[in-house]
Order: sequence, then structure tokens, then C-alpha cells
Amino acid sequence: MIEPIYLENNQKALPKSKTKCYENLDIAKYIASFLVIVIHTAPLLEQSKLLNYGLMNVIARVAVPFFFVSSAFFFRKGVYRDKTYFRKYMHSTVKSYLIWSLIYLPIGMEWIATNLDLPIYLYPIALIAGVFYVGVYYHLWYIPALIFSLVVVHWLLNRFSYKVVFTLSGVLYGFGCLETYYGVIQNKLILAGIDQYMHILGTTRNGLFLGLIFITIGFFMSDFEAKLSQYRYGWLLLICGGLVALEAAYLYKQTRLDMNFLVMLVPLSFVLFQFLLQQSIDWSFSIAELRETSKYYYFSHGIFLFWFPFIFSLFGLDWIWEGNGILRFLLVLACTHCTSIFLVYIKKLSLILTEVSLG
Repeated sequence: MIEPIYLENNQKALPKSKTKCYENLDIAKYIASFLVIVIHTAPLLEQSKLLNYGLMNVIARVAVPFFFVSSAFFFRKGVYRDKTYFRKYMHSTVKSYLIWSLIYLPIGMEWIATNLDLPIYLYPIALIAGVFYVGVYYHLWYIPALIFSLVVVHWLLNRFSYKVVFTLSGVLYGFGCLETYYGVIQNKLILAGIDQYMHILGTTRNGLFLGLIFITIGFFMSDFEAKLSQYRYGWLLLICGGLVALEAAYLYKQTRLDMNFLVMLVPLSFVLFQFLLQQSIDWSFSIAELRETSKYYYFSHGIFLFWFPFIFSLFGLDWIWEGNGILRFLLVLACTHCTSIFLVYIKKLSLILTEVSLG
């Protein structure tokens, strides 16, 4: 995922123990990158629907909220540290997003042609809507959601208290939960409203409904880091994790439009982040390189999600791809990892050549 430039500029000023705690968050983001690929490949689907459900909708669902919270936590620190940080961060994020959107543009057009009954002259409008709302390809939705929610929460907190912003973002998250709890709702008027919304906008997985609450949590933890560090979160983490599992178990046989929203993901994200902040571990490898690699995991794995099914079907072997989730996961993971390592290397080489040319 896109991350602020806090560590490159700020790490030297941090106490060693605090730096280690922040490194834990980078390790967690790297693991979360694996989990995003899990969500998109359903590795255990053919072995056990129940196990696959638990992996995808209990464990892996922690990933996106964690990315939101982490980005907000360091964004808030950056804004306080440097008045130009807001502009720099947005410029860097938008630039990366647009570059990757161009890379995915042919895939996005192919998706539109396959899945939407649109005349070709409306393709540009669909692509523009994609860039600003759900991404040119479906996994890119996170970036416009992140930008939107960072800007909105930043603006709100300059005018209102945390109590107001938490209430507003909580209500909006509750509306988003309707896609998960669709089968539980009995009121026909509410169901008709959800159906109409989904018909027009397709999903509640966006910055307004999903992003705001987790961005607010990240800002809150950044503003009150010292005070929150006085408490211990181990038992709370176990309790919240168990409650997420119970919520998912309750929803297992319910009709769901999607499952991006779980009520208990909100407290779990807060507790998990605080727990990781309090762990001081000596890591024996480069955290900075790992951070870069996890960012490219997010951006690049969609390429293989598109091309592998096409290649398998081209040789009449689509049954192998569709019938083996572990193979799907391993192929996408391996190719994504190699691509990410290559891109990190290219970035390093580019920086070295730039320094040489300037020298």
C-alpha cells in the first residue's frame, strides 16, 4: 500500500525502541499484503468452504482496515511535523496511483467490455468514474478511498471534536455494514434502498463508508499515542479477535452482498495496532526494503489475477486455475514477489544513477 515518507525522513530522530515498534507495523503490513492476495485467490475454497471462509473473512479481512489505520497514523504525524507534508503526501500518492492506473488501463478496458453492456463511446466516462471511485481495476479502489477519507477526516477534525467525527464515521460505517448483513434485514423498505444504492454505485466499499472510521482511529492514536501507551492490549486483542470470529460465524449462512464490513473489525483494528506498537523486537533484516516490497505487492498482484486465468484458458487449462485455490495463491504470490523485488531494485538503481548524475 501507499505509505507516508515518515521513516525515511524521521527515523533518525526516533528513539531506538520506538523505531523498533514502528518497524513492527511494517512487518504487519507485509503480512497484510499476503492476506490481500488471499482474499483475491480463495486458496482453500476447493479443500473446505468453511476453512476458506475463515481464512478470507476472518483473518484476511483485518488487512484493509490495518492499512487505513497505519496510513492515517503516520500521515497525522507527518502533517504535524511538516506544514508541507500534506501536499507532498498527496502529490506522491496521486502520482503513484495514476501511473499504476495507466498500467492497468488495458486490463480495465477489457473488464468493461466483458462485464458491462456499454457502448464504446461511454468507455471514457466509465474509466474516469473508475479512477475516482473504484479504480481502473478492482483492487485499486483502496487509493481513491484512502485519499478521500484522509482529506475528509483532516478537514473535519479542524472543525469538530473527535466525539463528533467518531459518531459520524461510525454511522456511515454502519450503513456500509448493510452489504454484509443484507440477509439479516427484514425491513423491505431498507432492502429496497440498499438494492437501489447497489444498482447505481455497486458497492459500499469506499472512502465514505469504509475508510472514514479507520482513518479517524489512526488520527486518534497518533494524537494520543503517549496516553494510549500506558495501557496493555494483549487480552483485549484476544477478546476482539474472538468476537470477530463469532460475528463471522453468525454470518456464515446468511445472505451477503459482500463481506468487506464487520462490526468488530473496528475495535480489533485499534487494539491490534496498539498491541504492535508496544512490542519491541530486534529484526535481523532490512525493514525499509520490506516496506517497499509490500507496497508493490498491492499494486502488482492484480496483473497476475488477470493474466493467469487468460493464459490457462488459452491452452484449455482453465479448469486447473479454477479448481485449485492453493495453486492460484502460490502462482500469484510468487510472481508478485518477484515483480516487487525487481521494482525495488529498479528504484534503488534509479536513485543511485540520479545521485551519480547530480554528483
